[in-house]
Amino acid sequence: MCALLKVPPSVVTGLLQELDESNLTATIKARIAHQKGIPLGGMTTSGRGPILYVICRVLRPRIVLETGVASGVSSTYILHALDRNKLGMLYSVDFPTSTDALPSGWLVPDRLRNRWQLTLGKSSEKLPALLDEIPKVDVFLHDSDHSYKNMMFEFRTVWPHIPEGGLLLSDDTHMNRSFFDFAREVNRKPIRFYLLSAIRK
Repeated sequence: MCALLKVPPSVVTGLLQELDESNLTATIKARIAHQKGIPLGGMTTSGRGPILYVICRVLRPRIVLETGVASGVSSTYILHALDRNKLGMLYSVDFPTSTDALPSGWLVPDRLRNRWQLTLGKSSEKLPALLDEIPKVDVFLHDSDHSYKNMMFEFRTVWPHIPEGGLLLSDDTHMNRSFFDFAREVNRKPIRFYLLSAIRK
């Protein structure tokens, strides 16, 4: 991570400690546990949600875009970082299913929602219009439909809108070869954090 973000290890360690002191992860886990039958998911593990927090604290993005929200775990980590930065907006696209018991992003605290815009629908339908509104994306996170076709669509659609130094991230990159194929396509070396992977423009 230090090489990706171009910061010394002490910076990453300090930010992870800052996150621990906020008790955000414990709060997320407790709120999900209170909702019986809702899976915790993997974003609270050390190689995912906390990584998103550190990335957003270091890069201080003005615009973060994510696809796939579900309960809103990743959204909460990102928004907490933007709140600490006192800078930035998160734009999220989510396609809830009829079996979802709670609305998309129900976990996101009210105090963080002023930096959040949620769009409901398929990313294949919503991303182009959204990118017309936000032509520059400093950090992009894919975590929606993990089909090869959809992942490549998202990567290819968002990449031209990422400025030099920005990041393209994808969760669950073990699902297929799309992320690594795309990294080769744009001549970038991917960096893996367990199931979360990144390339920098």
